[in-house]
Amino acid sequence: VLRLRNEAGELTDIKIDFWSGSDSVQGIVHELAAAEFIDRRDLIIVTANFQKLIDNKERRSVTFALNS
Repeated sequence: VLRLRNEAGELTDIKIDFWSGSDSVQGIVHELAAAEFIDRRDLIIVTANFQKLIDNKERRSVTFALNS
């Protein structure tokens, strides 16, 4: 689940089904940007932090600031 805070300060949860055999972190992040859930200025930071979660199966969450 990706949890984003909008400009009004409200939290929005986006459920993401990731299949390691067929999905890529970059593909998921680009889909989020195309759907305007995230700003394109945040592609690199979101990709890096999603990758942290994929690489470390024991890690359940990561909190990070966005550039936008």
